[in-house]
Amino acid sequence: MNPSVSLPLAGIATEIWLNCWSFCSTKDLRRLALVCRVFRDICHPLLFQHQRFDAPKVAQPDWPSVAHSLHRTTLRLVKLPDSPHALFVRSWSFGSTPSREYPSLEEIFPNVRNITIVLQKYLHLETVFKSSLGAHRNLRSLYLFRVLIDDALRETLAGLPSLESLELDWCPFSNLDGPLIPLKEFKMGVWWLTSSSPLPFNIVSPPALRTLTLIGDRSYILLHTFTSLEQQFPNLRVLRAELHDVVLEHFLKFLKLCPHLDELAITSFLTKLPTNPLSNRAIPRLRLFKGPRQLAAFFIAGRPVSTIELEGSTDAWQEWRIPHREIVAELADIAKAAPGILSLTTSAMMRQIPDVSAAIATQWPNLRELRLVPRDVYVPPSPVGRVVLYDSDSESEEESDDGEDQIPVDERVDERVVEFSDSESLSSHSSSPEPSICGVLRESNSSEDSNPLPDVLVSGYMYSLNGSVSPMPKPFASPVISWDPRNIDDLVRSICAGRLTFPDTLQILRLTTPDSWDGPNKPETFSVEDEHRIILALETQLPTLRELDFGERRVWRLYRTMWTQISSGAKIASVHHSA
Repeated sequence: MNPSVSLPLAGIATEIWLNCWSFCSTKDLRRLALVCRVFRDICHPLLFQHQRFDAPKVAQPDWPSVAHSLHRTTLRLVKLPDSPHALFVRSWSFGSTPSREYPSLEEIFPNVRNITIVLQKYLHLETVFKSSLGAHRNLRSLYLFRVLIDDALRETLAGLPSLESLELDWCPFSNLDGPLIPLKEFKMGVWWLTSSSPLPFNIVSPPALRTLTLIGDRSYILLHTFTSLEQQFPNLRVLRAELHDVVLEHFLKFLKLCPHLDELAITSFLTKLPTNPLSNRAIPRLRLFKGPRQLAAFFIAGRPVSTIELEGSTDAWQEWRIPHREIVAELADIAKAAPGILSLTTSAMMRQIPDVSAAIATQWPNLRELRLVPRDVYVPPSPVGRVVLYDSDSESEEESDDGEDQIPVDERVDERVVEFSDSESLSSHSSSPEPSICGVLRESNSSEDSNPLPDVLVSGYMYSLNGSVSPMPKPFASPVISWDPRNIDDLVRSICAGRLTFPDTLQILRLTTPDSWDGPNKPETFSVEDEHRIILALETQLPTLRELDFGERRVWRLYRTMWTQISSGAKIASVHHSA
């Protein structure tokens, strides 16, 4: 390190370097920190601000390496609180799914004599983590997975002056009572009690809370505490919750304590729908609702909702069997409850899209933004050829089903002994609790300069920055267009023929794939030629349209007389707007 280099660099504002390096990888930041003292002082806060520990998965051949990895991580955690770097930590994520199998390692690997050392090392690591957490005085965000929430840890959490966000996932509690934590964001995942504890469940302070997420059917215990105190949540703006039958009554009472709630997101596991209307005192300022179609009208009636994200059944086969008229009737009920919707998201099976789009255009003629998610049902391929059945088939199938997700086990006895040392290397990245800053240095794209667009663009043509030009797509060879689209090709044909109805005021249309998929294969998406056809067709049908989103960052926006894809820079010269 050369101190003389730091003199001219000191004249550049620290904020400039931070903006340049905020998305650098950990490896790049370590290299930059070696350049000079100024760079070191700037990079160290970036290196330590995001701490993460993911429990490594255990496999029989390399279980000693897992034990050593946990040991090295423990050594780092022991040293971190006493170093100046502890004050740089802004977020901590501790734990991951593989740790769930640690208590059962003896059963999973019965032939490994010393496999319990992995669990011992992990429990010791967890103890060190919990005891050192209080040293991070500037910690703002904390995620815990399968960490015992005991009285000592709750006192530590309440004593962190900067803590704003807390997420607990699969965490057992030793006691429900404890100090209130003044959080702005709180997410409670699945949890349970290790011993009997009387109500109430005190954990979060109502006045400061802005975002609350409740998962699992035991959330009614926390909701019961909130409603029994009858203390309002004046700053709560976002509420996300899973609704179970045992939760519903407490949830509806809790909504009366949220006078300024803006956003409500619901996942329903209810076996029956609520019958009585929602109280007028509940969520009077609701602006956004996300949840099942069957519950939308109940929650939004009489509220100034402007954005709705409707979800159908999570079971694609069940959604497939719903009659079209039933979906249209549900949309009519929603429109009656909230006629002023400006943004709507809904999914529909391929064959339901014509009826759904027509219903949307009828019920919300002033709609500005629509996201339509085409869904389909995955049908496994039928076996081809002659099938021969054997008496041993059932036995082999059972064995494969039972062992499908199990870890392969070597039946030979493993008597290896693991020895640990406090002088083990602290430079291993694989188990480092230091940050893994996710980011990529963006390289400049000079293709636009090397392949400039022509001076004169032909209306309807597509131009890409690599120099390729696609003329206006030819009409479909087959004039037959299905009224009942079954796939993407049928859907494109229907759109281009004007057989899908959309509101005349529509400005943004999103035709995107589902966020999750039922089958093993990726759902079919629009091709580049499909996008070209749809843009030229819809700009004529919808003169107010300014943006088309086909998912996966394939967003087209209209700038004067030119459609431009945001990610690639490709352009389509408008036919309608250049006339």
